[in-house]
Amino acid sequence: MRRTKALLACSILPLFLFGCSDDDDDVVQEPTPEFANVRVVHAASDAPMVNVTANDAILNSLENVDYQVASSRFEVETGTYDIGVTGILPGENAEVLQADVTLEADMNYDIFAVGNVADESLSLLTVTSTKQPLKPVMRKFRLYMQHLWHRRSTFMLLPPIQTSLRNNHLSLLNLLILQT
Repeated sequence: MRRTKALLACSILPLFLFGCSDDDDDVVQEPTPEFANVRVVHAASDAPMVNVTANDAILNSLENVDYQVASSRFEVETGTYDIGVTGILPGENAEVLQADVTLEADMNYDIFAVGNVADESLSLLTVTSTKQPLKPVMRKFRLYMQHLWHRRSTFMLLPPIQTSLRNNHLSLLNLLILQT
């Protein structure tokens, strides 16, 4: 009888162990992050040096950025960011520009600080283009030109400029000259 109980206990034990199997072998794959390319340009001639932030953290070491300084292109994970520009002022710094910018995958974003402090026309201007690699053929380049017009504290993006390069001569085909 003891032997039967011992055999019964030994045969039931594996069933309990099998029933308690912890099957956590399902591997959850995290989505692969997507990136956009960003470049920041300080183009406000009478503005002080600035710090550039994204979601209240310094963006890509962009501290003490002076007028006419442009960063190189750098990758930023896609998403919506609160971009801030803080003027470095004697005594206390102050956020002078802010904009929410949504970055999409495989896009280039050029973010310009434009305007003037004196006439209170400072603003952030975001210009986008697609990331298209150049074909590996010698003597090719890509030229991006942005056509801006500033009048009475407002910046306007004008129609794209068509360019033509023939025999080492660059032609601007539809450049508008506006007088204020």
